[in-house]
Amino acid sequence: MGLDMQFKIIFYYVLITAILFAMPAQAVMYAPKDVPDPTQNGESCKVGELLSYGSYIYFWPSAVDLVFIDTQYAGARWTCNKSGYAAFSKDFNSLSETEITKIQQYLASNYSGEMPSGGALLDHMEKIYQLRDMNHWFWAEFYRTRALADDQTPEKAKSNRLTAAKHIKDHLQVTTEIDAVTYMSGHYLLGRYEYLYGDKEVAAKQFDLVRNYKWQDKEGKKQTGNSYLENLIAFHEAGLANGSGSELSNFLRSRK
Repeated sequence: MGLDMQFKIIFYYVLITAILFAMPAQAVMYAPKDVPDPTQNGESCKVGELLSYGSYIYFWPSAVDLVFIDTQYAGARWTCNKSGYAAFSKDFNSLSETEITKIQQYLASNYSGEMPSGGALLDHMEKIYQLRDMNHWFWAEFYRTRALADDQTPEKAKSNRLTAAKHIKDHLQVTTEIDAVTYMSGHYLLGRYEYLYGDKEVAAKQFDLVRNYKWQDKEGKKQTGNSYLENLIAFHEAGLANGSGSELSNFLRSRK
């Protein structure tokens, strides 16, 4: 390697390091990446690969709906501008041959050639996901994410949250073995949506199911409830269920 190339490498290393240290402490970092389009052989899609994030994501406003970086952050929504295919990065490639055929047929007739953004992108993704074999737990997360999009009115957000609640109930009923995280998260969310839109006494019963749930962690230690979810419950009981993002962050940090 010549000296000229070495100096270039050193220069770019120093430049990138300076940029990283200048970035806000709570930045979520993505890097551009080309990935194969799972619906079109030989085609690729320009997406963002998650590089780093911190525990601060659990203090974001979306956390109260248990919506986190893997669906809420725009970089987690991967799109293929040529074919029209779009999905969350975590299940982007999880397609059967039958699903690929259905998606190809749908996009051939319905994709205009211009990928939408924001809430319209989520609507586009919803139609594609409807062609896939997704379970109730996925749809519960999807509609919670949809409720938080910028284009949502209070009524639209309510409708999406209540649709999410229905999928949560269905998932808890049809799944024979529920892990502790799913059980407690599900009942917390059902309690939250009862608290917002229904009966606060019913909400309290859902919250108690979280607080009193007994389970064992991976090390075999006996646990009761979950401190993070219990702090979110306390946020509601303090009358802050509709509070701002800063109120949620300050409240959670005060209870650490």
